[in-house]
Amino acid sequence: MLEAAGFKVLLADAKHMAGVAARDKKSDPTDCEWIQRLHSVGMLKGAFRPAEQVCMLRTLVRDKGTLVAEAGDWIRRMQKSLDPGKLAKLRDRHCRKRETEIAEQLTGHWREDHLFSLSRGLEMYDQTQRQIETYEREIRRSWRMRGADERVRSGPATGERAEAAEDPAAGAGAGASGLYGISGSDLASIDGIGVETALTLVSEHGVALNRGCF
Repeated sequence: MLEAAGFKVLLADAKHMAGVAARDKKSDPTDCEWIQRLHSVGMLKGAFRPAEQVCMLRTLVRDKGTLVAEAGDWIRRMQKSLDPGKLAKLRDRHCRKRETEIAEQLTGHWREDHLFSLSRGLEMYDQTQRQIETYEREIRRSWRMRGADERVRSGPATGERAEAAEDPAAGAGAGASGLYGISGSDLASIDGIGVETALTLVSEHGVALNRGCF
């Protein structure tokens, strides 16, 4: 709200403030006065905070990451009740035991409560996947809004990158181009970094990756 009103906001680092000699009495009003005084004489360092739109994107990406972790947890729960034959087929080829031996050792007595838990686990997994898709749509919408703002400031893009930047969900290559359109850095070209990782990086550190944000 302060930034929207035109104020230049400094997010003070609490750890840095703790190292500055403080006054005797401590209260909220005196804290405010003390912080203001330190800032006025240049003794406070601002912590990194990306632009407002990037902060909004960061919230969405973090929440989606939580849902992805939850989906993985439901998969692990369901695996406990899956068919032993299918699980045995997933054995590493270097395993000493044969597939039939592993299947035999995984065979158990499947009671009704096991089947009920399996069905509920699948239901929760499917529900989590639907929530993930909802977050992905909102992330794409926020991404396109950010990309549009960047293109307004920097001028229209041309060629394949311009077409791909319009829809970052059109595939890995297009998503990489979309990220390039808003950050100016082709992060997905780095070995081991895909579009999802690059998006997380941008959402945490902002789009100005060439300005020493790290």
